[in-house]
Amino acid sequence: LDQPAGALDGGRAAAPATCPLSSVPPLETLAGLPLRWPSATPMGESFLINPAPPLGCATSDDWVAAVRTAAAEWNDVRLGFCYDEGGTTALGSKGKQPDGFNVLHVGNAHGALAVTTVWYDPPTGNIVENDMVVDTGRKFSWGCVTSGAIGATQYDLLATVLHEFG
Repeated sequence: LDQPAGALDGGRAAAPATCPLSSVPPLETLAGLPLRWPSATPMGESFLINPAPPLGCATSDDWVAAVRTAAAEWNDVRLGFCYDEGGTTALGSKGKQPDGFNVLHVGNAHGALAVTTVWYDPPTGNIVENDMVVDTGRKFSWGCVTSGAIGATQYDLLATVLHEFG
């Protein structure tokens, strides 16, 4: 894997992305605090991609390219923070959660196309971790392309990941 040095021990892999502040009002916690990332770099750390692809992606390179393209499209909108990729990892959602790593991986999304789980600190409203699981594609077909058309009976993987980012 091309995981950057230090990614599993919490080290940053790349300089944080910078984005202008957003005018979009934040969501709120049950206590009425704004639910937000603690800095312009979401999660305080980079997100990691598990390169094992879903069914419908010919290679892990296709899957990783779709995730990277979705992150770039999100960053182009400039909603107050940018997603900062930290490379690839073997991590998934098994084990104790939250675990301090922000991982995108393929697994059981429990009937949904994808599911994002967000953990936050209730006293501050600061988000501390965000993990995304994209369904394996056993029940439907993914269109795993970064440009051009997907099949008429396929779900758009790039659009699904972009939706989950937001």
